[in-house]
Amino acid sequence: MDVKERELARKREIFATQEFSPSDVERIKRNRQELQQHIDLLRNDTQELEKQICENEMKISKQQEKVREAENQGTENEREAVG
Repeated sequence: MDVKERELARKREIFATQEFSPSDVERIKRNRQELQQHIDLLRNDTQELEKQICENEMKISKQQEKVREAENQGTENEREAVG
């Protein structure tokens, strides 16, 4: 037997002993589609959460800047009072 004949025989053996019926294949395809939809929803949720995190970090950063400004203003006022 040459290589092509052996490969064909191997493929025929696989086909003859295949364990999935057409209904199994359809069920697997449906499950795959459902899982893909779930993954897509989770990705969208993740993107939305990342956006919210970014917005919250910006708010925190602005608040920290206000606190620093207030501290600096307080320090300047103390210097003026002492000076």
